[in-house]
Amino acid sequence: MDEEILESYKIVVRALKEFFGKDVEIVLHSLIDNKPKIIAIENGEITGRKVGDSLTEAGKYVIEKLKNGIDYYGPYESLSYTRKKLRSITIGIRNKKGDLIGLLCLNMDLSNLETMHKFISYFLTFADSPKEVLNKITSFEYDEAIEKTFDEVYSILSSKVSSKRVDNFSIVSELYNRSFFKLKNSVNFVAKKLNISIYTVYAYIRKLEKERGV
Repeated sequence: MDEEILESYKIVVRALKEFFGKDVEIVLHSLIDNKPKIIAIENGEITGRKVGDSLTEAGKYVIEKLKNGIDYYGPYESLSYTRKKLRSITIGIRNKKGDLIGLLCLNMDLSNLETMHKFISYFLTFADSPKEVLNKITSFEYDEAIEKTFDEVYSILSSKVSSKRVDNFSIVSELYNRSFFKLKNSVNFVAKKLNISIYTVYAYIRKLEKERGV
């Protein structure tokens, strides 16, 4: 009976994948017979997992929370094996007795701004209107996201150096690693923030591309 309940959730996993797109991992865990394992997964490349894999340490922690009677845990911040930053939520699946028999987990990839931009673009595109690729990010939201990413990078680099000022090239390099410069007006934004010319920013980018063989 417990197996049948979990089996019925596999269609939910597939449907959620269609709903959220490729930047959200959906995982169905079985906890039957105290042998936790993945029985269905979509977008598993986000965390590098597959059907048959066991629980992570974070998963074991969440189970203890769910055993206390709550229906779901999250959203909470987590990390993948490859150190990707994730926004996660875990829903407990119970049988008629109230026993916890499974977990339905959603993990959204927050590893870089480009991923979020693509996610929002996908989320505003509908199967019944394929010719209408919708992108309704407001100017305010877009500028706020760029500002937040820059501030995060600057803060991280500042914590690693003893001098008061972070090297401009290091900032551009870290932003480049996050695909920041694929975004509209990003070069002008960085030039203004660092009080340097756009030509200097482009020179840094060309140097990085040369180093990476792009």
